[in-house]
Amino acid sequence: MVSIFQFGKKYSTIILLGSIIIVAIFLRTWQLQSIPPGFGLDEAAYANDALETAETGQYAAFYPDNTGREGLFIIIVSAVFQLFDSGIWQLRIVSACAGILTVLGVFVLARKLTHVIPIALLSTFFIAVSFWPIVMSRIGFRATLTPLFIVWLGILYLYAKEKKSIGLYVACGILLGLGLYTYLAFRMVIVLMILYSSVEIFLSPKKERAKTLQRWFALFVAAGIMVFPLALYFLYHPLDSINRAMSISIIFSDHPVQSFLINIIKTFGMFNIQGDPLWIHNIAHAPLLLLPVGILFLVGLAIIAFNKHQLPQKRFIRFFLYTWLCIMLLPSMITNEHIPSALRSIGAMPVVYIFIGIGAWYSYMYIQKKLKKKWKAIFITGSLLFLIVIGGIEYYRYFIFWANTKGTACQYIAYHTRIAEQLRTLPQGTTAYIIVDVPGLQLDGFSLAAQSLLFLTHGNPNVVFLHEEEVATVPMMPNDRVISILQVEQEQVCERNE
Repeated sequence: MVSIFQFGKKYSTIILLGSIIIVAIFLRTWQLQSIPPGFGLDEAAYANDALETAETGQYAAFYPDNTGREGLFIIIVSAVFQLFDSGIWQLRIVSACAGILTVLGVFVLARKLTHVIPIALLSTFFIAVSFWPIVMSRIGFRATLTPLFIVWLGILYLYAKEKKSIGLYVACGILLGLGLYTYLAFRMVIVLMILYSSVEIFLSPKKERAKTLQRWFALFVAAGIMVFPLALYFLYHPLDSINRAMSISIIFSDHPVQSFLINIIKTFGMFNIQGDPLWIHNIAHAPLLLLPVGILFLVGLAIIAFNKHQLPQKRFIRFFLYTWLCIMLLPSMITNEHIPSALRSIGAMPVVYIFIGIGAWYSYMYIQKKLKKKWKAIFITGSLLFLIVIGGIEYYRYFIFWANTKGTACQYIAYHTRIAEQLRTLPQGTTAYIIVDVPGLQLDGFSLAAQSLLFLTHGNPNVVFLHEEEVATVPMMPNDRVISILQVEQEQVCERNE
């Protein structure tokens, strides 16, 4: 059968995978300095911490400001700043690289799990070109490391389980421990690994059970050693370990059980019905998946649920994929802020696209078998065009529509980048005094609202940040400018959460 999915030739898989990776690189790096437009406040908080870390050499397992953030992302960004100087693209390139490696990881994981190269390539294609992975790979947040660590942890686990190698289980533990330095939602991976270990130990033959226990014990010991600095920090600062989680938990809602049930519906519905309400993560309220891709996701879910496939280890694949999906969606389900959340669900991203790849391949094979021979060539061409159109639509949605939408510019504080550009062109001898007092969260004596300007004007000798009470004590020249961040915020007519 002549088909785009015949992979008998030696180099065809490498060529196709290489092409997809090139597309992924382009979509995650092109115009990274200017898209997303502006420089979000949370991005700026990461950047300022990384800048301070780079300048002082004081690395931390956990950074307590801005409700607390695990340190790995900030440490990596600080290294990039030391190599390439500080800037917007230098922050975002860390996320972009994580996204590219996640795309590659999805291929390896899907290939190892299903043993079907077309499924692996389709899964990789859809995660490479889709809006949700693109937007998450171009934003300077620590959460972007989560899918990278979890997908490669999944790969290592599959090889460890197959080889029964204690060394590979230790490698899994190291990756698990490192992953806990990425993002709050990654803590759910501990639950996932406990489930995998319990099932593997329970199902292992009695003669091998002791060795299986030994391997998993080695994994968790390795993870414990890796996470020890973070655990030690939490031992001395226990509230920091739960501060952010508790501030948004449904536990403190009026009806926690009802909220949880509603959040389950909203979270599963975000793929095909109504998605994340924030422009910073999504086209506000739009489903995370395009309609045809969302249908393929549902087809993949059904195929795995009802074992309507010829994949090996049917029960294991169903358990592996469904537990990963459900556990890693929990961070969205158990919170009461901006539900559903594309960001807090980021750990489920790799497996979502594997389900899509499964749905796409079996849909293709089913239709192709039903067609008469004379229609098969047309169907193959149509399938190629379908993939190209999907990629084109997703490009338009991100780079044309979302990047130029008012809501996106508002949530990424685009007007702060315009102010910073103006401040870089101040006449010689002119000083700009920026009053930083804005109600709300304070970081190192400055409001969160001031963080982007603090970073964007770093190293500019003509810019001075002041508190309101300090203004009267500063001798100003006639040409000097005074900018109140509070006034700038009040003059903006956009609604960031609309």
